[in-house]
Amino acid sequence: MAHKRPLKTKSDGIPRLDRFIRPEKVRLYATYAQAAAYFSLPYYTMVNVAKKANANLHIRKGVIVDMDLLNEYMENELRSKGE
Repeated sequence: MAHKRPLKTKSDGIPRLDRFIRPEKVRLYATYAQAAAYFSLPYYTMVNVAKKANANLHIRKGVIVDMDLLNEYMENELRSKGE
């Protein structure tokens, strides 16, 4: 007696849930390497700056950087150094 498998339905992939997020709650995330390339800084300098800015988010064995927090920290540091 063979078991009938349910028919597979065609899906469009991952559902687009970002339309349910309010615009003020949207955040940008990047890896250390992407953030280092964005700011034109060496990799380990970016790691140290991200740690000082408390912009690290640990996900399993990896780490991503909250770019909004990092931008805010860098702007505040530049302002305080300029004065």
